[in-house]
Amino acid sequence: MQTYIPHHFYSLLLRQLPRVSKDSAILDVGCGEGWMTREFASRYPEASILGVDKHFKAIQRCRYLASVENLSIDYHIANIEHYKFSSDEKFDLITCHNVLAHCDRPRLVLQRLVEQLRPGGQLSLVVENPAAKAIEQSFRTEGVEWSRFADDPERLLELFEPFDSLIGQTIKKQVDDRVLHPLTEIESWLRDVEIQVRGLSVFMDYCEGVSGEEGLQIQLEETLSRKTEFKKFAYFYHVQIKG
Repeated sequence: MQTYIPHHFYSLLLRQLPRVSKDSAILDVGCGEGWMTREFASRYPEASILGVDKHFKAIQRCRYLASVENLSIDYHIANIEHYKFSSDEKFDLITCHNVLAHCDRPRLVLQRLVEQLRPGGQLSLVVENPAAKAIEQSFRTEGVEWSRFADDPERLLELFEPFDSLIGQTIKKQVDDRVLHPLTEIESWLRDVEIQVRGLSVFMDYCEGVSGEEGLQIQLEETLSRKTEFKKFAYFYHVQIKG
């Protein structure tokens, strides 16, 4: 079972991804049906792009869609926990979005990916906040609208406060066996590298939006995603790691 992806995930993520040179080497781990790899191929047509996923049907779909769009992308069927990188296989950008929760040895996977970065390369890691579903269900039940705090974001923190204890927990999702690790644990696995953490969807996928105001909402997201007191409640954490 795949991770549920909220509506605004990709529009917010693309704004946070680092830009790379046109001839970069890019790896997308857990590429699914290839949305991200096709986005990279469109942005960087001269780049070397590799997508890896353990599901045969997903890779079949990737290859089909890439051929339809006449995009040059390599795809491999493989579990990243066992994937054999060649000795000279290094990347300028690696994306690993909503994959660690499906791994038996997430810390080892992280270490391996960091090792595959070229000097100055970056790893874009996205993980789900363990408290996200509880926050979403509560906000949806109460019909929380973003306009309630648009002019005073501090009021949003009051709504988040009941979920503070869930953020630090490791939660196993019974429906799909995913294990959601708290951000503090993931940061402890990355003590030897430079990292930056931003929130990804601090409120847009929790709250009821207002038609025609997405631009204003995204501006507020950009501001709150960098603030520690807000980003820890984001639906996802975007951890950017420099090689």
